[in-house]
Amino acid sequence: MRFEKLMPETVEGKILALRFIWGLIVGVLYWALDGRVVHFSGSFENSVVGWVVAIILYFATIPLVQYMYPDVKLKWKLGKGVTVYFTAWLLTWFALYDMTTPP
Repeated sequence: MRFEKLMPETVEGKILALRFIWGLIVGVLYWALDGRVVHFSGSFENSVVGWVVAIILYFATIPLVQYMYPDVKLKWKLGKGVTVYFTAWLLTWFALYDMTTPP
């Protein structure tokens, strides 16, 4: 298939890709929670809720990685892709927030 070259060949690369995609999804979710769908009383509450949601949804990837790749080392299940996940989350949220905020 044409798209087989896009998917990483190593398990480490697949975990990174999984957490990158998950980070994009969480970024869109947080953008929706950040005053677009759910309105909190201020920006501090938005920040706290956003970080809590992002951290909880990161922990949700650990059982997913365990299910998909049971033979992987424990440090890969817990920590591989943390930076990729949070970077994807923040960049997606910033981009959507900037595009939808009126001038």
